[in-house]
Amino acid sequence: MCCGIMNGKSGLQQSKTRREQKIHGLRVLFYALIFLGLAWFTWHGIWAWVLFGVIVIEIGVTAWDFVVEDKTRVFRPMERMTHLVLSMVGGAYVALLIPVLTEWLRLPSIFIRAEYGLWSWILTFLGIVEFAWGIRDLWSGLALARNHSPALSPRAD
Repeated sequence: MCCGIMNGKSGLQQSKTRREQKIHGLRVLFYALIFLGLAWFTWHGIWAWVLFGVIVIEIGVTAWDFVVEDKTRVFRPMERMTHLVLSMVGGAYVALLIPVLTEWLRLPSIFIRAEYGLWSWILTFLGIVEFAWGIRDLWSGLALARNHSPALSPRAD
């Protein structure tokens, strides 16, 4: 994808690449929020609905990303397999989180600080890495958009 841009592929390809980078950035920022939010807090009452909403939006953004990726480029078999495994892991985390969210819904609406030992630190590390990666992807998509801006393009006068 990036090689295509460097090799001067069409504006349509660049447009799709910019969109894909921005979608990746958005999706990864949702991952960061989920990881950091689950590392140190329990989301009781209405906050369980908020977390559920974040997860549903993340799933929607991921589905949108899959559609855009399929239109943007052809996947190698190993990359397609990686996407399959990541989707299965994502489904497993949602399946395991549903009973927890159901229990949290029954409680008064409040954030409660939680600590899960090493798991809290692992989720914190992953959340920070995902946040940085999300900013990088968003920045990359915005930079590609700026570099292809009509204002920067030579005029055909």
